[in-house]
Amino acid sequence: MTIQFTGMATSYTSVSNGTWTNTSTWSPAGCPGTSDQVVINHTVTLNTSIGQPGLGSMIINSSGALISDGNNRSIIMKTGGTTIIYGVINIEQLDVKNLANNGTFTIATGATATFSSIVTGGGSGSLIVNGNLTAGNVNAITITGTGTVTGTSYSGVSSIFGITSLVNGTTYYGIRWTGNSSKEWNNTSNWLNGVIPNSYQSANIPGGCSNYPEISDDVSINVLEISSGASVTVLPGYTLTVIQNMINKNGYSGIILKSNSSGTGNLITDSQVSGTAERWLGGNSSIKPYHFISSPVNNASFSTIWQNGDYNVYYYNETDTSSDLDIGWQRISGGNLENGRGYAVVSHYSSRTLSFQGTLNNAAISKSVTYTNSSGPFSKGDPRGWNLVGNPFPCALSSSAFISSNSQIIDSYYHAVYFWNDLDGNMDRASDYAVRNSVTGTQGAKDGIQPGQGFFIKASTSGNLQFLPSQKTSIDHSPFFINENIYDLSVFVEGPENLQNEIKFVIIPDATTGHDKMYDALKLRGNPFIALYSFVEDNPEQYIIQGLPPVEDEIIIRIGLMAGKNGEYFFSIGNTAHFSAYLDVFLEDRITGKMIDLKMENGYKVVLKAGEYNDRFFLHFVNSSRNALDVVEAPHIQLTSHDKQVILSNYTSGKYKIGMYSTDGKLLFQSEIMPFFTEVIPSVNTKGIVILILQNESHRVIRKVFLN
Repeated sequence: MTIQFTGMATSYTSVSNGTWTNTSTWSPAGCPGTSDQVVINHTVTLNTSIGQPGLGSMIINSSGALISDGNNRSIIMKTGGTTIIYGVINIEQLDVKNLANNGTFTIATGATATFSSIVTGGGSGSLIVNGNLTAGNVNAITITGTGTVTGTSYSGVSSIFGITSLVNGTTYYGIRWTGNSSKEWNNTSNWLNGVIPNSYQSANIPGGCSNYPEISDDVSINVLEISSGASVTVLPGYTLTVIQNMINKNGYSGIILKSNSSGTGNLITDSQVSGTAERWLGGNSSIKPYHFISSPVNNASFSTIWQNGDYNVYYYNETDTSSDLDIGWQRISGGNLENGRGYAVVSHYSSRTLSFQGTLNNAAISKSVTYTNSSGPFSKGDPRGWNLVGNPFPCALSSSAFISSNSQIIDSYYHAVYFWNDLDGNMDRASDYAVRNSVTGTQGAKDGIQPGQGFFIKASTSGNLQFLPSQKTSIDHSPFFINENIYDLSVFVEGPENLQNEIKFVIIPDATTGHDKMYDALKLRGNPFIALYSFVEDNPEQYIIQGLPPVEDEIIIRIGLMAGKNGEYFFSIGNTAHFSAYLDVFLEDRITGKMIDLKMENGYKVVLKAGEYNDRFFLHFVNSSRNALDVVEAPHIQLTSHDKQVILSNYTSGKYKIGMYSTDGKLLFQSEIMPFFTEVIPSVNTKGIVILILQNESHRVIRKVFLN
């Protein structure tokens, strides 16, 4: 910014941090005095006072600051002078009595001014506060603007922001809610002078209004004060962010975070304030709906989550040394809820809303977790290291940030968070653990964990989990989590009696086909009737999320299925819009010999008996850019297609088996091609895409071929 002043006075601009009287602080070199103009872009320490007739004009830019050396320094502003503060000023005394002669002193939005006293006078001058002014004694002046003014004493001040009945020590706000029109925050008619506060500004919600704000959009504000008798309500799925300071003088009724089936209201602030945070629970009155929950307020009473007539409430005790994962559940019946702990709540009601009232958890929270080395065999899952914890904040928690901050404690093979996915509390055949790791998730589990949500983590050692303010995030309108776009693909299986299960694959540049701590997660079985999982190379562990590197040619993944019932099972994939467009996905059934193009077909049906199938089904991820419509080359093999015929030339010393399939897995042709031989596959009665598989003892090639 270039500032030009007129008149005979000298214009000084700071060129470095330093004292006011140090000539090297300024350009031109010198020491600004009375009648001069000053532009401050650095931190300048006032080590002298500026007396009559006063400093001509002063601009403190956003990078600048004028501070006192602590020796009772003062500045008199010259008659008719102009001062604008964009940065910081903090000195003992400001004398602006000469503002009576059309001078202006402006504290801009985002700026901070602190004085022990302000000497003022009446007249036509203006003290404009759009930022934040803090002073000891403020004398006889009219203050306008959209900022805040805090004075120890308002001696003879005519008005501040139009308020005439002033109380010493009170902070006054230039932006104030009136509620004249409605409850809508983003309606100018509900704010004094039509000013809706932004993220650089401060606002007050006074008592005595006919309407109080209900936030139905994401809102960010610098400072918010809720007066006695006033309230702010954040509707489900929206976030109120208070950047600097939040003051709530109306207790539990001052800030209310609503919750329903569409989501929960969020508050992001570092201030310790009281409030009410709701948590909606779905359910069914005829059965026992389970929910994993946690408290967003400090030391909430047990009665918050349990009412007379409810079923039991449990936490999970990992230190129980039994060999059964299900034995660790411990019933509680009173006391206060522990911050950061998850609880399993069972209710015989249908849908209900819990109401947590108290001091909202906005500071960092440390939660102890345990790892107990109990001995197997484990008939119902390995219990070691499993701890039920929960989001302790009144806002969404980023699962990726939480996992990253606690990576030394969370097991590297279970580097994820595990949610009980039973939104309606129906305990139906689709219920199971939804899993979220650092990049993707199953069953709707996205990055942002809503307030009041409990989840399992598997610890590799005893220690303390850290819930940090840096892990806070905003949330969208979904009932669980935040949306994001990534190259991932869901593979589903549906069985008899509405049995359902899912696994997830994600393509990441630095992933491998082996175990990747940040991208892979093992499965925690929650449904006793069905489980779908994948295997990483020869690892016998069962995975629910698997990261894969970019596919240059083909990657084959063995998948497993625990079928708990006799009957028909249907394999399919999710929306491929979120997956790489150049990858084809095939499901191979090595018992029937079928190869199904899951992108082209709706899915694959197969009748199975109850049991485990760990060597029957394989997924093939094939780079479709290698599936040319005319010529396809594999190592030492050449393939061309023309007029429904496929010509294969084998330039190797080994023979290949040949199979041609329709996209729904029907075998169209089967043969062998001998070493150093050219085979012409005869015309088949089909058009369009077919799948050609060439295989020998050491190599396997899958290609799509277009027959016209």
